[in-house]
Amino acid sequence: MDQVTRRATGPFSLEGAGSRGFAVGSLLARLGGRAWTVIWQRRIALSLLALVAIAFGVRMLFADQQSPYMDEGTNVITGRMLLEQNRVYAEVLNWAYGSYLWPLIAGVADQHGGFVMVRAVTALCGAIMALATSLATYRLAPASVSKFSRERVALLAGFAMALAPTAIGVGRFGTYDGLAGAGFMLGVAIAVPAEGRLRPLRLFLAAALLFVAFLSKYLVAVYFPLICLYLMLAPLVRSPRRPAMALTNTLYLVIPLTAACAGYLLYFLGPLVTLFMSSLHYGDLASADPLRIYLWTRPELWVLVGLAVLGWRLASGTGRLVGLVGFGVIMAFQFKSRPDFDFWKHSIYVIFFLAPIAALAWLRAPRTTGTWKVVVVAVPAAVAIGLLPRAELAASHETNFYPNLQPSLDAIEKYTAGSAELLMDDTALRYYLYGKMPLDGQIGPFMFSYGGGEGIPAYRSAIRDHWFDTIVLDGGVTPQGAAMRAELGQDIADNYDRVFSAPAGTGFRLDIYKLPSARSDTFQSRMPSDSGVGDWAAHPEGGESQPGLSVSSTTEQVWEGHPSLKFTVNPGVFSVGTRIDSSVRTARAQVFVIAADGGTQPVRVGLYGFDNGWLWRDDGYRWLVTPGQWTTVTWNLSRPGPYHELGLTFPTGVATAYIGDLEIAP
Repeated sequence: MDQVTRRATGPFSLEGAGSRGFAVGSLLARLGGRAWTVIWQRRIALSLLALVAIAFGVRMLFADQQSPYMDEGTNVITGRMLLEQNRVYAEVLNWAYGSYLWPLIAGVADQHGGFVMVRAVTALCGAIMALATSLATYRLAPASVSKFSRERVALLAGFAMALAPTAIGVGRFGTYDGLAGAGFMLGVAIAVPAEGRLRPLRLFLAAALLFVAFLSKYLVAVYFPLICLYLMLAPLVRSPRRPAMALTNTLYLVIPLTAACAGYLLYFLGPLVTLFMSSLHYGDLASADPLRIYLWTRPELWVLVGLAVLGWRLASGTGRLVGLVGFGVIMAFQFKSRPDFDFWKHSIYVIFFLAPIAALAWLRAPRTTGTWKVVVVAVPAAVAIGLLPRAELAASHETNFYPNLQPSLDAIEKYTAGSAELLMDDTALRYYLYGKMPLDGQIGPFMFSYGGGEGIPAYRSAIRDHWFDTIVLDGGVTPQGAAMRAELGQDIADNYDRVFSAPAGTGFRLDIYKLPSARSDTFQSRMPSDSGVGDWAAHPEGGESQPGLSVSSTTEQVWEGHPSLKFTVNPGVFSVGTRIDSSVRTARAQVFVIAADGGTQPVRVGLYGFDNGWLWRDDGYRWLVTPGQWTTVTWNLSRPGPYHELGLTFPTGVATAYIGDLEIAP
């Protein structure tokens, strides 16, 4: 054997292994080719899977680092109250632009995974929007486009939705916009672009998805008349002698969708009319600089418009009609209703309707040599990787425009604990306080009445009267929230102590204020001895209190090992007190109540007193006391001074009350 042959058949050569080496090499080649063949045959499915994964992943980035926006928290609270208490939160349908559907979904998600789970559901909706955009593009592409080119264009359009900053922002925002967009886009993708006859089940599914979108956010209803007209008339225009398609569309989509929306309208007519009337006068979302909102801060949308112009010549007639009408409707709505500051959310419809045409501009680019098998995988990946940093940065700008309470949650929990009345300029705080204090004791910046006044004068009077135990200000994002710090800041500083301050995101600061507390060693107990009731007595309405009336010393409920004072509530006798004849600045009591119906629903309990002129004063029944447990109630008197009598008053729903202690700070 010569030297050449030796080298060719050496120990490191497959050929040198004889027939066995050849078989291994052939097997690897076959397996590699077969794997690539399988990948190529499944290229569209694998590409769409990658599209969904990227869209979902980019929306879940930093999902746990930003606290809920006030609308996000409101939706969760609404859903949890419906699920857990069978109660409606603050007549929400009178002012929210959606039904109970999203709040219920958000409530269930929050119950099982906290707010990160809520945002995961929203991120999934964002991924569905990207998938629906690809589907709509595939079906809208002209018949002259090859199957391979159609797939490529569909993927490009899907990635436009997956990586557009405003679309990412909507997918990170735990409100009804994500569900509305997903339902609407998937429904449109199934129904509207159809060139041929659709099956009834498919039409009915599209109607159901569109109705889900409507229940999520009423805005999408502006498209419904046009969708229905298209499905009824387009088949007749294409084939005037074959009305069967138009009839099928009408029976299985138009009629069910119309009936469902009409039924909802009739059932919730009152709240919807209230919402509509209030919307006519609501202008908080209008911007003084609309060019900035629509042009200068949205360059990617206008690039999309430019690409749509380039792709216009290649689009089908249906694609042009759908794109132009869809884009025109949402822009007409914006300029007519002027929800300027919400355009970043509504822009998802601009992307959805223009992306199928804009993606066609790719077909006008000069083709290079080489295999398109590589392109179909490499281009979407390159686009995703290249645009991801820009999209992430812009999306963070979209969704971080409000205060972030996350870093200060421990301080918020510490200083709000035990508060009966809390003032806030940002209702997002209610999400974190849900279940920890009554909602009607959490006063926001929108509607408030006190002492016969409303708005800022009412807040000012309540602050000066020490009505609120705690005040939490973070700057908010609404005009009403901003006005609280600007107009009431000095009153708050004069009457409350700032106990905590910390940054709350770019341009925001969280400040917590508490009432000046009395020194604990200055409190004096006014309870009788263990063996009697002293001068404690019921105080009948319109009558004089008599020592011993309706009260007794008991060990049925003990407080710190001592007997408590038992007060039996009778018709016309709801108050119990004791003579003090001393100065009072702060009063606090330990109370245990038993409801007449044996229930555990919280009841309002008030502290009262007769001042030096025998005028009735009270704390406004600020405290909600849960039957069956000891509760501390406190009254920081807005008019401290000499008092003759001090006590507590209970509602008619209380059968028996026990007072463990009553202390005053003079």
